[in-house]
Amino acid sequence: MSRGPSASKDAAAEVVGLASKLDELYRGFAHRFDGVPEVTAQEVHSWVSEQSLRDPQQGQGQGQGQEQAGPSGAPAVVLVDVRSHAEQQVSVLPGPTTLTQKQFEARGPESFHGTKVVCYCTAGYRSGVYAAKLRRRHPHLQVYNMRGSILAWTQAGLPLADPRDGSHTRRVHVYSHDWALQGDGYEPVVFRQPIMSLALDAAGSAAQGLLRAVTGGRRRQQAQAQAHEQEQAK
Repeated sequence: MSRGPSASKDAAAEVVGLASKLDELYRGFAHRFDGVPEVTAQEVHSWVSEQSLRDPQQGQGQGQGQEQAGPSGAPAVVLVDVRSHAEQQVSVLPGPTTLTQKQFEARGPESFHGTKVVCYCTAGYRSGVYAAKLRRRHPHLQVYNMRGSILAWTQAGLPLADPRDGSHTRRVHVYSHDWALQGDGYEPVVFRQPIMSLALDAAGSAAQGLLRAVTGGRRRQQAQAQAHEQEQAK
């Protein structure tokens, strides 16, 4: 059965609501890395696409850490995934210019002079902290934090990759079902022992309050939706 106008409006409103909650959460902890330039998921996708057009060979790589160097010896843009290894095994941003934090540091930040270094995590907190550290230690680097990180990437409807073979996937790791702020059509993956408590400890009291407001609102929306469905079924 096709969804009626009312259902379509509800779905659209939910998408807008999730984006607003993610943005509110990000703004709640962004002061902790004040001064770090921000870049949106759409902008990052545009940068990577432009790089692939300039050097078609870069688009042929699969998996992580296989970027092709340009004339200067470094790619125009590199994406640094600062999440845990377990999170990265669920999915990563696609393309040969995506590196884990470990890979990036093993190659040496100094080797990426002239490269746009974009850090990302789940929602942007860990990547913001790491980006701030890079800027302190390597002030010549062009370091950015992706606002909303991989969750914002999915909300923009952009593709994800399985790091094992580069194949397309719709799975994305989230801290908990209550914090499933991924885009429409993506499958949230929650570990049996989520690291939510670690994230809350790192984010501090202000972000904790925002996160509780976000997750509490989502639970209320789910309860209201269930009640509506039960009413319609009568």
